[in-house]
Amino acid sequence: MAEIAAIAPGAPAAPAAPAAPASGSASGPASGSASGPAGGSPGGAPGGNQPAAEEVVVCQQCNPPREYVSQRAFHDHDRTCHLGTRSFFPGDPFTLPQEDDIDMTDRLLLANEAAGGGFSLVSRRWSCAWPGCRDGRAHSYVHKRSLSRHLAQKQKSELVADRIAAALAPPVAAPQPLAVAVPQVPSNAAPQGPAAVVPQFLSGPQ
Repeated sequence: MAEIAAIAPGAPAAPAAPAAPASGSASGPASGSASGPAGGSPGGAPGGNQPAAEEVVVCQQCNPPREYVSQRAFHDHDRTCHLGTRSFFPGDPFTLPQEDDIDMTDRLLLANEAAGGGFSLVSRRWSCAWPGCRDGRAHSYVHKRSLSRHLAQKQKSELVADRIAAALAPPVAAPQPLAVAVPQVPSNAAPQGPAAVVPQFLSGPQ
């Protein structure tokens, strides 16, 4: 039998041996636990679901150049701005002395109204009358600014198409001067001088 040691009264008890840490316990950093950085966690290393910062886009056509925080913002700007100086609304021979998007949009609204579009007192909506727009299907907008934006987009798309067509067109040949036929003189021909003038004497009375 094992001997049992007697403990004297008032003597301090022997310290208990520390328990061995269990695998995955809270006292030690377990794999994927909250106390250690796990892969893909919000505070972990790169590679999580953090959105990538978009590159700033600069519009060089603006004066001065303007910056846009994303491609989407720049695309939205480019679709409705820099509309050129010539109106592409069919049947509207209008040209600005210099590019002005506000003046061009106002002119497009006038041309659209002259073609039968604009605000309707019946439907209380703003309709587009651009010939052939959306394959001729009627479409309208609640607000005037929405129609203005739509007409500006149509103007810009027509402007871009016109520039592409001009770039792809073959170069126009410069007019050539008309050829003039020059008579050829034989090299062995004697030089010809002015024709001899024979004086004519009028016979008077004898």
